[in-house]
Amino acid sequence: MNEKLNFKQYWLATYADVITLLLTFFILGIVVISYGSTTIYREIELILTRNKHILEVSISHLETVSIFQDTKGIRITIPSGKLFDENSAIIKYGGRQTLLDIGEQIVKTELFSTDIKENNPLLFEQLQKQNKSLLVRIRIEGHTDNQQILGGKYKTNLELSSARAVSVADFLSQKLDISRQVFSAEGRSEFEPIENNDSIEGRALNRRVELYIDADIIDL
Repeated sequence: MNEKLNFKQYWLATYADVITLLLTFFILGIVVISYGSTTIYREIELILTRNKHILEVSISHLETVSIFQDTKGIRITIPSGKLFDENSAIIKYGGRQTLLDIGEQIVKTELFSTDIKENNPLLFEQLQKQNKSLLVRIRIEGHTDNQQILGGKYKTNLELSSARAVSVADFLSQKLDISRQVFSAEGRSEFEPIENNDSIEGRALNRRVELYIDADIIDL
């Protein structure tokens, strides 16, 4: 009886050791994956910060153009009046030069580098280990104020904001050495104001085009 009991105790102890060992490997795996993911996002945030500062310097001559960084990427805001005439989605001559100046600086950033391994070996290593890739896109949003459109080609602010975003996307994709599939265009109409529409100044700020440089991690 004692021999059977001892054998049972020995079997339970061995089983417990195996479970503990498996749990240890499981926790270790989670820690390794967590470290890799944290490293990836930290490195991307550092890249975004560096390139935001570079863009700020390189396009500082463009008055009224502002640059911000959020958790996902970089946002460049351009007043619509700098690019378009009233109720128009045709880019003005001066607006084309503004967009070209911005676009040429964007493609020089690390985000559009074809050699991540050389420029950022730590990021490259972690992406390889987790079988992931860095996907960078340029998302363009058109915004208007809340005033009703009177006359012209476009009947609503949604139509106008969408047409302006598409015009900018088409122009940049034609002028820059970047695939058209990198670009997307969206019209936001008057629904995302950054200032109160009750004043002339506020409405002028709400009429804008925003270029987002989005950096996403995707599975291979």
